[in-house]
Amino acid sequence: MAHTLPDYSTKYKMATIFGQIDTGELAARLGSPDTFDRRGNVVFMDDFEATVLHWGVFLVGAGSSVVLSTADVYRNSQSCKLHTDINLNDLAEIRRSFALPVNSKIGMEFSVSGDFTNTNLEFWHSIYTGARLYVAKIRYHYTTKTLSYADSGDIFQPLSTTQGIGDASFFYSTFKLVIDYDTHKYVRLIVDKDTYDLSTYDLQWAANATTPRMHTIIQLKNTAAAARTAYIDDVILTQNEP
Repeated sequence: MAHTLPDYSTKYKMATIFGQIDTGELAARLGSPDTFDRRGNVVFMDDFEATVLHWGVFLVGAGSSVVLSTADVYRNSQSCKLHTDINLNDLAEIRRSFALPVNSKIGMEFSVSGDFTNTNLEFWHSIYTGARLYVAKIRYHYTTKTLSYADSGDIFQPLSTTQGIGDASFFYSTFKLVIDYDTHKYVRLIVDKDTYDLSTYDLQWAANATTPRMHTIIQLKNTAAAARTAYIDDVILTQNEP
């Protein structure tokens, strides 16, 4: 049957447009921070564009600080600046707790920039069940390019000694850690183009009666006596990871 309107289906080749894109791609094109690894269902995102910091802060060193900053950003106009004082072991940390999502594989993602020579960048993702505390920890040493995970005895074990990340202003690298709530194991770690299979490694645990929650920490800590700065942007937590 003839109709007066042209056929807008995609059975004909189109040079500059395509008739349909999936909703994830649509969200990315509209400015979502969730563009690095789109697996999982988002339960929290922070791009640090608000007028106040939505995180708790822990500092060691009188000159250490955590502030919202426009000096170095990944997207939009602000990031979170972690700055350490000049002494060995001075640190700057952001932390936050969340209600537990349904039992599943849980992801934690963020992007980082800056020259933080002679520091450890650590991120922790913890689960309090009401009876136990399970903790996953990843550490990156900027100078030696050593990437490590904390084993079940809280001893850091190297995954790579050649893992480079962004080393200039406005040059962001992205980390994504996935853990399994049900089996209490690591699942995988992604750093930019590299993926590490951690699925045989157990999380560390201890008896703990804290109210059920998940808890996230991102920390910059000096390994030498010098002030350093890192910029954190686009923190994303997910559930139902594959």
